[in-house]
Order: sequence, then structure tokens, then C-alpha cells
Amino acid sequence: MRINYLGGLGAKIQHLCPLCREQSKSMALLKFTIFKHFLRCPFNRTFWFYILCLTILLPLMSENLSQAMEIVKVCGQDSPPYAYMQRDKSGKPTGELRGAIIDLLSEVSHHSNFEFDIWLGPWKRCEFDVINYNNKNGFEMALNATSNRRRENLFQKSALLFKTTEGLFYSKKQYPKGITNPSFQTIQDRKFCGVRGNNATWIKALNLNIKLDYNSTTLALAMKQLSLERCSFIAYSIEFFLGEIRTGKLTIENDIAYVAFPGNRQPEFHIWVSKSSPRRSEILEAIDSEVSRLKGEKYEALFQTYDIRGSGLDSN
Repeated sequence: MRINYLGGLGAKIQHLCPLCREQSKSMALLKFTIFKHFLRCPFNRTFWFYILCLTILLPLMSENLSQAMEIVKVCGQDSPPYAYMQRDKSGKPTGELRGAIIDLLSEVSHHSNFEFDIWLGPWKRCEFDVINYNNKNGFEMALNATSNRRRENLFQKSALLFKTTEGLFYSKKQYPKGITNPSFQTIQDRKFCGVRGNNATWIKALNLNIKLDYNSTTLALAMKQLSLERCSFIAYSIEFFLGEIRTGKLTIENDIAYVAFPGNRQPEFHIWVSKSSPRRSEILEAIDSEVSRLKGEKYEALFQTYDIRGSGLDSN
């Protein structure tokens, strides 16, 4: 449980004791203030009152220290509507973090001793840092990634947090009549563009002789390649795509369109903690417990706040 300020008996002591009124809301500063006055005061009734204050406050300080927040450094991609930097009308980041998973971690923090220091940037850098976690770089946890064998070997994952709907994006320049109800034959022997670091192992596993060009650093650049007809398709979650459009992160050409990917694919997303972290089990237990606690309407509300139908966990 997060404890930042004095409460209960501590609040009463602040009211009764003149020196306690001078201290800040921080326990550490309160302790310093008590000892400062202790050294200055003469041996009289005030001195003994200070001793009484100290005697009562020491157990409170000890309890506060034992419940101090543990900082967990977290990284991930800027990926609205799940974890992203708020932008102004011109599309520039404001510095405020938002998103359904950001709100979930806030709930975890309120019901555990973990506090999350979150950094959003390139996924490849994030993944590298968490794999190589140590006390120097400190990144223990990566947000919002799907499973593959490599990640299963290098990380421990949380409970399933949400599902998305995989979209098949195309250009109307190549398909002027549009695409409806695509089959696997539609994408066979075609070239796919994508974003560097995104999971493409499942596309290879389809065994459809699909060529992959996952060298774009952003979705905007991949969409540009698609519009220039340098590839036939992009496979990307529709919820992520719409989130980037709504928040102003992404603008696209008018020729870009999408349909659901063949086979009704629904990628499953987890939080991933480095196997090098000595407290990985405790971190994951705190996250999984909060997901279980919020299960149902409260959990779905985290997602619906950001114009998402929900977590997708109730879908087949």
C-alpha cells in the first residue's frame, strides 16, 4: 500500500506538538526536524515532550520505511491507445503519459509497493535493455508485446492483458476495387512491409511464401512504402492503428484501407519482465493480482476510456 504522508496518530501528533507542525509531509524530514530540536532544547518540560513525540513517532517511521515504494523501470513503444505520450493539436508530445495499460499500472502501484518509472521509445532498444537488465541500466519490464519463442526464453510474462484485431492494410492504388473477405490465397506470394522489431514470426509460420520488409522505423514510414506500392500489405493491429490516428501520431495517404486479417487473428499482449530480475516473481504477482481484482466491468472500463471496445478478453 502506498504511504506518502502521515495519517491517523501521526496527524494527531502534528496537531499537538509544536515542532511536529514545522516538519514537512515527508517522514524522513520529520525525523530530521525532531532531532534538530532535540539537540537545541534545554532539559525542561519541553525536552520531555519532545522525547514523548519521538517515542510515538519512531514506530510510525519504521512502518513507513518498511513499506517504502520500490521503483521499477519500465520501457515500451509509444503505442496508443494502450501506452502513449499525450500530444497537443500540432501533434507534439506534451510529456503526459496516458493509455489503458498506463492506468492499469497506476492501479497496481496503489495496491502494491511497486512504483513504475516509464520510458517510451524504440522497441528494439527497450527489448535489448530488458534482456540485459542489471543495476546500471535498470530496465526490468517491457510493455505490450505478443509471444514468440525467443521472448518466452528471455522473459517472464504477465497474465494476458488484452487482445487486438489483426488488420490487413492495403493501397487502393493496387486494389482499386477494394478487398472484402480476404483469404490466405489473397496474401500468398506477396510482400509485406512492417515496423522494425515487431513480431513477424507468425507470418512466417503461415508458410505462404510471403516476403517480409520490416525495416521501417515507424508505422508512418511503413504506410508510406505501402502507398508507394513497394509492398502489397501491412499486417497491423486495427486498435493500434486507430489509436495512432486519433492521437495525431499518425497521418496516412487517402489510398490506405484495411480489412480484418484472414482467419480472424487476434494477437494477445502481455507485460514482460527480465529473467535477470531477482524480483520478477513479485512484480508479476502484483500485476496479475490487479488484473484479477479488476476483472469484469472495472477492467473493461480502463480500455473503454480510450475509445476501445474493451480488452478483448471476453472474445473467442
